[in-house]
Amino acid sequence: MLKSIEIDETKLDEYILCARDACFRTGLPYFSSNNKTDKDFYKLEFLPFTLVPSPFPRRELDFAIKIQNAWNILLMKCSNNLNLIYEALKEIIDKDEMTSKLWQICKKANQEENKQPITLNIMRLDYLIDKNKISNGSKTALSQVEINSFACGGCGVPDKLKELHKYMLHITDNDEFIHKMDTTSLYDNIVDSLLEAWSLYGNPNAHILLVIRNVKFTYSDHRLIEYRIFEKVPTIKFLRLKFSEIYERAKLDDKRRLFIDGHEIGLIYYRAGFDPTDYLSEEDYEARLLLERSMAIKAPRIEFQLMTSKKFQQYLYESRILEEYIDDKEIVDSIRSTFVKQYCFRKESKNEKIFELVEKDYENWVLKSPREGRCHNLFGQDIKNFLSKTDREELEKYVLMERIKPIESTNFVIHQIRKCQKIHMNCELGVFGIAIGDSSGNIHLNKYGGCLLKSKDANFNEGGIMAGYGAFDSIYFV
Repeated sequence: MLKSIEIDETKLDEYILCARDACFRTGLPYFSSNNKTDKDFYKLEFLPFTLVPSPFPRRELDFAIKIQNAWNILLMKCSNNLNLIYEALKEIIDKDEMTSKLWQICKKANQEENKQPITLNIMRLDYLIDKNKISNGSKTALSQVEINSFACGGCGVPDKLKELHKYMLHITDNDEFIHKMDTTSLYDNIVDSLLEAWSLYGNPNAHILLVIRNVKFTYSDHRLIEYRIFEKVPTIKFLRLKFSEIYERAKLDDKRRLFIDGHEIGLIYYRAGFDPTDYLSEEDYEARLLLERSMAIKAPRIEFQLMTSKKFQQYLYESRILEEYIDDKEIVDSIRSTFVKQYCFRKESKNEKIFELVEKDYENWVLKSPREGRCHNLFGQDIKNFLSKTDREELEKYVLMERIKPIESTNFVIHQIRKCQKIHMNCELGVFGIAIGDSSGNIHLNKYGGCLLKSKDANFNEGGIMAGYGAFDSIYFV
């Protein structure tokens, strides 16, 4: 177990009050409803967060940073190869409705002549510190949980939460840990990359479209990004629309320039579209196609969403794509050292090996669905039950992944409902990469963007913050 910060628990109520009030400085609070007739229109809630930062080995973050630029270029290269994407996803394209629709949109958008060559990819690789790797002396203790190359969330929170945690370290008489905290500004790096991509569109009078979800509240970190863009370039309008609103209000001219309510759009920033609930009708998918066909720069284009699939992650594990696309063998070996075992179900196979693995040791595996976001995974006995009753063709959509046994630390979670008390937690590190590239293979920007730490109660399998299982956290280095 990593050594955590000690606090005087006799003063816990005082510390909780200080943390609650200080969270107004972050992107954690949000209003419960955007409907003016709703009684909760002015009701304020907040996302769960830890009382103080959690320990994380500096060596492991440095390792993740070392390989991030190679990941950025790898996905940029893969995005320009539709045959590769099809090969990775062919087993689910005809079986998963949403994947099938997105693939059709991708193909139609790529049939356009003189399509927009430039794209911005803001990706996040999620890792856990693996206890098994620590004990066997592996190259790194990091094990990769998943690849997120589309609509990565929480970008505006870490910088603000770090300021809250510095304050709480001071309040709890732990000032000596402040200088050990991470100092990279994810917030500024994200905003700067959006503005750089917007500038490449070539029209200083163009604006930015933020595609948002079908939820009744506003993700407050969206606003943080909007406010910072306004501070830097106040002439830019930041339009926030759902797909249904885009369908009604967006038009393409004869040059496929995108206009919304008469405003030309230079950059589309997706923070929605990864879940079927984001598409409530066929018109919503038509709106997505219109955006992808447009000459506006996409952050990112649809190929990156297809590559965020668990099937694509498994394809990278079993294929030689890393070796083909990355020249540096040391970097390839380093990336592969973060992989855990992954298997997919295939139509032409009886898949005996997978069933044997689960039957023999089901507690050491996770069954992952094609859906993004949390609460779509199965663990332990639930895997056996699911495999026994599910059609073999349906199973082709799923990936069986070796379960990571993460190292634990302790902390306190400030939550609206649950009692704040010391709990054992698992910390998941999200490492951001930022790249701007084009369809000719040119790279205009390639950098490490910063990191996001999410922690969850070690007694829960899932760690989704919006689902109530996890909390936003910050790092102090050990």
